[in-house]
Amino acid sequence: MKRFLYIIIILSGIIAVGFGVYFLLKIIKPAEVPFPSDSALPLPPTQTTAQAANVFLLFDEPVFDYIFLTQNTYLAIEPNGRLIQTDIGSELKQTIAENTITNPLASERSYDGTQLLLSFGSRAAPLFSVYDIPSGSWTVLPEGIISAAWAPASSRIAYLKEDDTETVIGILSLSETPDDAVDGIEDEGEGGISISDERVTALSAQDFIVNWVNSDSLFLSSRPSARIEGEVWLFSLTQKTFQRVAAGNGITIQWGGGGDYGIMLSSLPSGRTLTLTDNFARPLLTLPFVTLPEKCAIQSKRIYCAVPTEIEASIELPDAYYKQAAYFRDDIYTIDLKTGESSLLVDGSQWEIDAVRLSQQNEFLVLKNRLDDKLYAVRLPEEFISFEEPEEEAGSDEPL
Repeated sequence: MKRFLYIIIILSGIIAVGFGVYFLLKIIKPAEVPFPSDSALPLPPTQTTAQAANVFLLFDEPVFDYIFLTQNTYLAIEPNGRLIQTDIGSELKQTIAENTITNPLASERSYDGTQLLLSFGSRAAPLFSVYDIPSGSWTVLPEGIISAAWAPASSRIAYLKEDDTETVIGILSLSETPDDAVDGIEDEGEGGISISDERVTALSAQDFIVNWVNSDSLFLSSRPSARIEGEVWLFSLTQKTFQRVAAGNGITIQWGGGGDYGIMLSSLPSGRTLTLTDNFARPLLTLPFVTLPEKCAIQSKRIYCAVPTEIEASIELPDAYYKQAAYFRDDIYTIDLKTGESSLLVDGSQWEIDAVRLSQQNEFLVLKNRLDDKLYAVRLPEEFISFEEPEEEAGSDEPL
């Protein structure tokens, strides 16, 4: 009897413990493992204007330079000298000139976009030719020219020639001729261009670069180097006078905005300075970053600049950049010329670009990437778009 009673007590205890555990589990639930939601997943980087603007490959072959003929049509100049005409977004490419020049050094478009001025060959003794786009003809310029630049609003070319004692400043006037050969001019196309040569003046200094900024003003700039003090001189064509307007180590200047503005880099003991100037090289604004002027484009209402995310203090600018001994990863900034405000357009942490030859063509900012020598385009925000004919381009990042 007692054994039976013990069994009943033990069974009752087991049942009681079972019910207790059951009710305890009903009250105290085990911790749930949450299912990952969108908010718990790693978020992508904050979207910048650059991502919204859609950077894309424009020309998928290496180029030396490019020149826009209209807001949509451009010429790609390949490293072998071949000229290819195409449109933004088009897969059709038309070769308009084979590799008739070797080792291109610099290029510049005429004011009306119908002619190209190209230098090529040896840097110590460059050769210059004019390519007439409508006729497809080449005209070789006189030998001995070391620097040349188109006039801002005519088919004239300012040039510099050096001899043992002086630098000659002259002007070449180009005009169309019949198909007959012109003495001293090599015509490789169907048409021809005659050239008249005017000696303007001479100076004792040497190793200068010429820029024709406005109708009366030539700017002569020392070939830039961080190791020596350079100078920028203004020469008046009407008054035949020289005026030194800037000096400093590593000084280099790029003109744009229809000749109304320049961007000048100089290296001071206190550091490098990038300055926006007027058309007489007078400072207007110290820009809040440092880059090379060749990495900027000045439009009528704003400036675009490719700005290295980092420049080591040991790098000599602009020397190392010109010698292709330094490469950068750039942010791209835009500066409003009216307000002076700057804003980030392309985030360099998201785009591997070392940009030169920037130019705005309607809704696109076009650039050459030095890392692969290909052309890219940034789709600009709507407020940046201005449907106007392209302003005269500065040409390649190497001075003529």
